[in-house]
Amino acid sequence: MKSFTDRFIIRQDDLVLPEIQELLAETERRILLLIKTRWVFIGILILYSLFALLFYKVSGLFYVVERNYLVPTAAFLAMVAYNSWYHATYKWFSRFRGINLAQLVVDVIFITLLTHYSGGILSWAWALYPLLVIEAAFLLEDRQDTLAITLLCILLYGGLLLAEHYGYLASITVPSLYEIDQNISYKMLFISWFAFIILCFAFIGIYLMGRIRQEEQEMEKQVVIDGLTNLYNRNYFFYRLHSEIARCRRFGHKVSLLLLDLDGFKDINDKLGHLEGDALLQKVAEIFRGNIRRSDTEPAYDIDVPCRYGGDEFCIILPETEEVQAFGVAERIRAAVNAGCKRFLREHTNESGSPPAVTISVGVAAYPAHGDNSEELVKKADEALYKAKAEGKNRVIMAAADDDR
Repeated sequence: MKSFTDRFIIRQDDLVLPEIQELLAETERRILLLIKTRWVFIGILILYSLFALLFYKVSGLFYVVERNYLVPTAAFLAMVAYNSWYHATYKWFSRFRGINLAQLVVDVIFITLLTHYSGGILSWAWALYPLLVIEAAFLLEDRQDTLAITLLCILLYGGLLLAEHYGYLASITVPSLYEIDQNISYKMLFISWFAFIILCFAFIGIYLMGRIRQEEQEMEKQVVIDGLTNLYNRNYFFYRLHSEIARCRRFGHKVSLLLLDLDGFKDINDKLGHLEGDALLQKVAEIFRGNIRRSDTEPAYDIDVPCRYGGDEFCIILPETEEVQAFGVAERIRAAVNAGCKRFLREHTNESGSPPAVTISVGVAAYPAHGDNSEELVKKADEALYKAKAEGKNRVIMAAADDDR
């Protein structure tokens, strides 16, 4: 199977495309997470080893560890050295797949050695294999790599037990089962090991689910949020308006709609440039956010729904709002946008030049007074907005009532 760079990197005159650079950066973050995870794993093993040695010493079973510590210690030091080298050099590599697999293979071998030298079939170290598989599943890019690590765990652990059973490997001497069963220190150690493994799985599960939820939220945000203004986008606007009208139709409530369009925005792009125009749109979106209803209780949510309709056109859905109230909200927003745009342009225009004038026109429509579905409501609000533009701009116009309704 091709590596990450084989599959994604496209070079042209030795330059990597920006999209590929972002993919490489994400891969580097994943690799660093793998390295940090192994440091945590190493630290936990050190602490637990000291804890276990103390229990063995107190119980008089210290000879079990003392006689068989050389090989596990050497393997542990080799793992520490390897992870240190990888931490210092991982940014130098462009092919991560082989190195990641090698790193996890080293972990599997270490756990197998630890299992053998801590009692074989009686060892508790086998519980580290599931932790390693979870780590591989979360951090490796390809599913086949995770399956390969899982298969290696099964083969090495199963092979170790069979080799010990048939005498190909000398079994490590441990106290008899009866002696173990009667030793309270050993039982306490087993309980602590069980608690350790359960907590590890719990924290890993919490961490993984946290990352998954975070990525899901980011994906949902990309689907419904406008990238420039951080308002809701056009698709979400129609989805939400359909939903609000259906709710109002069912329960007899009301909802109002504002369509807003900036006056003179084209002059900003022509005189100040598109970057300044984008900054102005962001400022207007910020003003909208500051003049609508929002619940800050956890989980926070928007009561009114501000959306970017397209270009310099916006819309705001006002649930549970009659047309008279909506007109007042529109006037408040118009005044706030005019003042905010004036300050923005004063700050972003050279002293020698006069800032272009930017205002906002608003069309207001309400359900059920101006329409009984979303298409009619948008049409009525758009007609009111067009009338506001035709009458001189910088004003709020209420949609004409439908006499046939």
